[in-house]
Amino acid sequence: MAHTLVDSSEAVEYGLFSRHQARQAGFPVEEIELRIRRGRWQRCGRGVLRVAERAEQPGDAVLLAVLRAGPSAVAAGRTAASVWQWDALRPSLVVTVSVPRGHGTAGRECRKGKIIRVPGVRREDLRPDEMTAVGVLPVTTPLRTAVDLLVGEPLLDAVVGVDSGLRRRDVTLDAVRSGVDDRPRLANRRQTETVVEMLDPGSGSLPESVARVLFAGCDIPMPQTQYAVIAGGRFLGRADFAWPEVWLIVEIEGFAYHSAPDAFQHDHDRFNEFTKAGWRYLRFTAADVTDRPAYVLSTIRETVGW
Repeated sequence: MAHTLVDSSEAVEYGLFSRHQARQAGFPVEEIELRIRRGRWQRCGRGVLRVAERAEQPGDAVLLAVLRAGPSAVAAGRTAASVWQWDALRPSLVVTVSVPRGHGTAGRECRKGKIIRVPGVRREDLRPDEMTAVGVLPVTTPLRTAVDLLVGEPLLDAVVGVDSGLRRRDVTLDAVRSGVDDRPRLANRRQTETVVEMLDPGSGSLPESVARVLFAGCDIPMPQTQYAVIAGGRFLGRADFAWPEVWLIVEIEGFAYHSAPDAFQHDHDRFNEFTKAGWRYLRFTAADVTDRPAYVLSTIRETVGW
């Protein structure tokens, strides 16, 4: 059964739409065929139409994949995470689309007389409250997207993506925990719950999420995150990571670090205040934690004697 997440008239107005949406918007079959013959509309895949001479828009590849999968399809998984503008370690090369289990031939194509599966199309039954729309694109809700990442992606990718959703306040940690608990027939439940415990709403950036997973997977104690540094009753600032027992602070410089002169000066003033208060201070770049994790860990161990 087709969902009603997107207004059909708005879809046709957008200029990239399904034949089903055109019918729902009030266009008779004869009018649709007439517009195609006269070149006003063009076919761009099975059951998908576009307005002639329409300029390509960002996100069209995702919308096209969803439309081709049928009227009950929604963007899901890593693709949905990108729609919600969550961080990812690397772009996904395949558009992930979810269709109901009984959804006919969606996700299959006939090529050279053989029926093959279309990459990225998965069959699962979603509840109505697990689907929504962003503009004219049907997509899983932030909560369903977060749970899908936790269940289906490698640990680091899942933590990076869901941390980003938490940081943007698209989801809450309590809601994510409940979403995992409510997921029926979860084969890897214990592993998924372990990943959930690694999430941190206070994570300030993608590199910080990567660093936290790195620390969790080694033999050094776990640090406190977004640690409030106070000296003489005065708040000096927050540190990305801190080990108060050994007076060590670690900061991760994000990809956009020092983008403004004022931020550059503020950070250096803060660094100096930490040092004056007796803290040892280490700084690593985003490339350090993603490309040179051994260097990061060895530097921390050597600094404190672990």
